[in-house]
Amino acid sequence: QQKNRLDAMLNRLGAFDPATQKADDLKKINGVGPVMEEKLHQLGIYTFDQVSSMTDEDYELLDEIIGEFPGRAKRDDWAGQAAKLKNNA
Repeated sequence: QQKNRLDAMLNRLGAFDPATQKADDLKKINGVGPVMEEKLHQLGIYTFDQVSSMTDEDYELLDEIIGEFPGRAKRDDWAGQAAKLKNNA
């Protein structure tokens, strides 16, 4: 069930293709440190573009999977921060 939800989220956010895309420094998002960035990478999330499309439902799924700092992504508005960072890149 969780895997299906993760696949659906990645389909919506867009898959990362290392051959054609460059990974963003997700640590520029307030609330994302090196450990959290690594966990996002393990899930297939590498770019500000992907994070900027996240919804509250995606945040809840991340909380379930990662289990650290529940509510942080929503509280820190990772999507809003990522949108600004992507537009300034």
